[in-house]
Amino acid sequence: MVKTADAKMITSKKGKTCCYINNPDGKGTPILVIHGGPGFGSDPILSEVLGLKSPMYFYDQFGCGGSDKFDNPNDYSLELFIDEIDDVRREFKLTKVILFGMCWGAGLAVAYASREETKGVEALILSSPFLNVAIWERDQMVNLSLLPEPERSILSKYEEEGVYVNEYRKALIPYFQHYYFTRGDMPIISRLVFGFQPEVYRIMWGDSELICKGKLKSFDLMDRLPLITSPVLLVSGDRDTVRVETMKLFYDGFPNAQLAIIPSAGHMIYNEQLEIVKKVIHNFVREVNHYPKREISPVIHSSQ
Repeated sequence: MVKTADAKMITSKKGKTCCYINNPDGKGTPILVIHGGPGFGSDPILSEVLGLKSPMYFYDQFGCGGSDKFDNPNDYSLELFIDEIDDVRREFKLTKVILFGMCWGAGLAVAYASREETKGVEALILSSPFLNVAIWERDQMVNLSLLPEPERSILSKYEEEGVYVNEYRKALIPYFQHYYFTRGDMPIISRLVFGFQPEVYRIMWGDSELICKGKLKSFDLMDRLPLITSPVLLVSGDRDTVRVETMKLFYDGFPNAQLAIIPSAGHMIYNEQLEIVKKVIHNFVREVNHYPKREISPVIHSSQ
């Protein structure tokens, strides 16, 4: 059974960050999990779900969960969130670490690991990664075009008019059913559509789910991918918001990567195909921990 520690608050110059340590006495390279959003909050139960033996560190990014929230929107920036990773590593003495980023968190992991001054990142796990805002928006427009009628036209109308009131949220339900949680569990989909609208998300991304209108509108890491020579695992669903062709594009950008496309799954791969995801991640972590040359063979897992 995974041993779970209580929450711990750490303090930096910018504020307080709420952290969680699961399996602190585990074996292997520690894993630092960087959640999605911006604003989702950490999910320490992932340790038990995945059953990894490694120590796993989680934290709520500024603006969500148990961490500090700022009144001034200008306090939130990409640099703030990158520096927060350093704060967590320094506090827990994570001189060597595997970064496990989810969607927006994957973008943070790449932005952080590709800095010249960053040391000790042994590997990266990038789950449905957000690495370039223009590519992300292009994927969402393709996904939108593939929705059946009348759902496609209704959602397109709200996006074109820039109307993001409650009716817009309702119009998102079919989109989330197709690309986020494809098994159609309405309580989960409703929580995703109506329950997740934190202030930090609106500041960094905006009110639209498909088009960025916030501070991240020029976010682009494509030229940073070749700078990361550590092993990288890219994983997403075959019906994900991040399209398969985009995942292959990211795969081509890293010098040392594996790509795993999980069959019959949307963005919520851990809810939809847990056993397959567990196998892929366990194999990757095992290779990183035991292969001294850190040479990872490229493998594509696909349902096609």
